[in-house]
Amino acid sequence: MEKIKVKAPATVANVGAGFDILGFALEQPYDELELSLVNGRGKAAFLSLEGYGKGKLPENEKNLCAIAVQKVMDKLNITGKDIEIKLKKGLPVSSGLGSSSASIVGALYGANKLLGGKLGETELLQIGIDCEAVYSGAHADNVAPCLLGGFVLVRSYEPLEIIKLGGVNGLHVSVCHPDFELETKKARAVIPKDVPLKNVIKNQSLLTSLIYGIAKNDAALVARSANDYVVEPYRASLIPGFDDVKKAALNAGAGSCSISGAGPAVFAFTLSKKEAETVSKAMACAFSKNGLGSRRYVSGIAKQGVHAI
Repeated sequence: MEKIKVKAPATVANVGAGFDILGFALEQPYDELELSLVNGRGKAAFLSLEGYGKGKLPENEKNLCAIAVQKVMDKLNITGKDIEIKLKKGLPVSSGLGSSSASIVGALYGANKLLGGKLGETELLQIGIDCEAVYSGAHADNVAPCLLGGFVLVRSYEPLEIIKLGGVNGLHVSVCHPDFELETKKARAVIPKDVPLKNVIKNQSLLTSLIYGIAKNDAALVARSANDYVVEPYRASLIPGFDDVKKAALNAGAGSCSISGAGPAVFAFTLSKKEAETVSKAMACAFSKNGLGSRRYVSGIAKQGVHAI
């Protein structure tokens, strides 16, 4: 194999009360990458970028795609070949939709396939987490669902242990991304070290219900369990109009609504595509009333993660 085209999905992390440990893959939007194996000196060569991030993201060896590919090549001691990378970025940058993870995982997957598929899932996950740490901290709840698909639970970071929970039939997702960027580091900085015990108890109950619902393929239980009383109250202030957006989503029929990842994107669960469309429109309208344009997406849970196309 000398060339591969790859599709890497957007992801929602920090799902409800699952801060840093629970994420899922979306059917849309996604990044597309083309990687080519050519004669060379064991280097990753970033050739081009289209779509989101043009003019903002580096188009050289400092691009996360190139960093990821280089780590794979170094791990496998590749010396006589280069891998050239072209990225078509369908995910907005700093959106709360796992934009960096999609680029990283797409690059890791493609490079590994070109080089014989010698690295397993755990090795790819660890490299992906290391790459994420370059800009936003070493977290797995975007990288893991992007690689594996479906809902994914991070049981442990040291040692790394990931549990694949799979998809949930009949569950639909409304996502609304307001037209501004929110850096993960800024979003983490507002979270206090101490939070009220009563809120921790609420979150424990919600997270248990959420994971139980996923395991039992109970879309209705999952849909009403993605709430958060520990992190969301502090991050909400970073997203203009968030309270209005959440209220609009719930009034339009969403079972629950919360911040996607570090934000500013907001997601909501529904039980039909029609409801999801209605909810996404209501969310966009609420952002508009707060002076923000937005992009909206309606998606199912992507049971397949990154893959060749």
